[in-house]
Amino acid sequence: MPHRPPAHPLPSASSSSLHTPHSIAPTLYQLFANMTFHIISAKLETEIAKIYECIDELGGKCVGIEECNFVISAIKGKPRLVRSLGEWMNKKPIFTPEYIFDTYTSALEYAANPDPSQPPKLPKRSEYIVHPGPVPIKPIRPINGYARFIESDEEYDEELKPASKKRRLSIKQEDGVAEKVKVEVEDISYDNQHPRIELLKDMTLLPDDIKLVDIPALCIHRGSPLICVNQDMIDAIRPILEEREFEEAQQKNSNVLSYRRSLSIMKAVPYPIRSGKEAMKLNGVGEKVAQRIDEYLQKGFIADSVKILNSSRYQSLKLFATVYSIGHHTSKELYDRHHCRTLEDVRMHFEAIEEESPEARLKDKLRRRRRGGMKQVEIVEEWIKLKDELDQKISRKEVEEIAECVMEHLEAYIPDCDYTICGGYRRGKTESNDVDIVFRPPGMDQDIGLLRDLYLRLSDLGIITHVLHVTHREMNVPIHASPANFDNLDKAFVILKLPGPGRLHRRVDLISSPNDRYASAVLSWSGSMMFERDLKRYAENVRRYKFRAGLIEMSTGDEINLETEREIFEFLGLKYVPPEMRNAD
Repeated sequence: MPHRPPAHPLPSASSSSLHTPHSIAPTLYQLFANMTFHIISAKLETEIAKIYECIDELGGKCVGIEECNFVISAIKGKPRLVRSLGEWMNKKPIFTPEYIFDTYTSALEYAANPDPSQPPKLPKRSEYIVHPGPVPIKPIRPINGYARFIESDEEYDEELKPASKKRRLSIKQEDGVAEKVKVEVEDISYDNQHPRIELLKDMTLLPDDIKLVDIPALCIHRGSPLICVNQDMIDAIRPILEEREFEEAQQKNSNVLSYRRSLSIMKAVPYPIRSGKEAMKLNGVGEKVAQRIDEYLQKGFIADSVKILNSSRYQSLKLFATVYSIGHHTSKELYDRHHCRTLEDVRMHFEAIEEESPEARLKDKLRRRRRGGMKQVEIVEEWIKLKDELDQKISRKEVEEIAECVMEHLEAYIPDCDYTICGGYRRGKTESNDVDIVFRPPGMDQDIGLLRDLYLRLSDLGIITHVLHVTHREMNVPIHASPANFDNLDKAFVILKLPGPGRLHRRVDLISSPNDRYASAVLSWSGSMMFERDLKRYAENVRRYKFRAGLIEMSTGDEINLETEREIFEFLGLKYVPPEMRNAD
């Protein structure tokens, strides 16, 4: 069957009251952007040309059955559909022609009365379904025996010490039904300084009468609020940490990490810290931080922090690091080796080292912006142009509007997807620097190619203005970290602008998760940085599982994928820490 019939005049009359498609074609909203259709011609002899034209005018494409997203058919009987589609019948959603016509009518109505802030939407697909397509396949979950225990912290050394004795998780079988069994676990090799905690309630803030020495060293064992009683003191010390992040090339086991740990545990203290000597009772707070605390308590400021904030070097490094793709190390190199002092210097540097000429790059520049693969010089150029907008904070209301827009267009391909807004929004921040959206389809393997369909559609509609970087997960391989894709998930890092006047360009991360790894993906993208770091170290060094947006048993390489965050915490023997208690940076 050809993809579309030879061109011939449109029929003069039709059961659908449509205008001639070409009459308003240039102004129609592209409701079928990046959507592909296969048309079954049976019973459509008088309307098939109009269907093809409508699809074209709305930005869609007609393709073969193997490549299409959807099938359009006037026949509804299963035997005839099987004859027409064969094995593809149960692999593709099948809609009636009215789906095309009603969508086209909606675009015509919008063209007559356009409102940029309220673009037209696709009609609800449920009203046009002939056959829903593939039935979502749910993952087979392991029967979990959760260890109802938690060990206390050991001394907060450079790295956690692994357990000396293996823990066993038991499953009790009665009448063929598996039950969770509380398991007593042997003590691990490090000294226990705090009592075991029964996993009956969620993690909360520490009690007001807790002794500083008893505050757990690990973020996963304590609640960390968004704003704490010692926040002014922490903020006064923070510039010292930030400056050292630029100056130390290797930050692992460094002075930077020591400062991070100190500020992190100070976030959990439920009452004002009264002296540096008192603060040194906290696990990880050393003499240098204690001196900063005393200085702040005596003067109301820290001289070194004030000096750093007024330093032109520090101001330039901070400015460079606000540009996507430029981190701490690159910022320092730009300043020290390449003598950059302004963003224009940075732009000119990347222009100079780019192998292609501006003229050669111009040829494919727009395609890379819309499809991915932008060169670093192009990212820097575009970021600098939009910097005033990108630097403005995003309200919770706008974050939610962005997520709703993204999910509306994701529904164009697969209905009933789950999603979670992660990052600082999920931890309770009133304003965000960017937006992290993790989503999953309802069934296994439906995520394959879904993210690409989504960002191409949003690009075609002008909602995504720049596709900065894209990663694609390796299929049929265990979860692993790599320099190119640290969590082996499909991700698109984009700049997005909601439709309508007065909207600003926003940084958005779109993360597509396989159905069975969704909880782990949400957990790993919720932050904060120190919380995630401690969770990974604890899982690996104490429980012997690697955590990379999923759990991998180190001894066997087997994946453990659980349905909820709470189950992951329980599986690791941890009290559940709500997102608003994970603000440990």
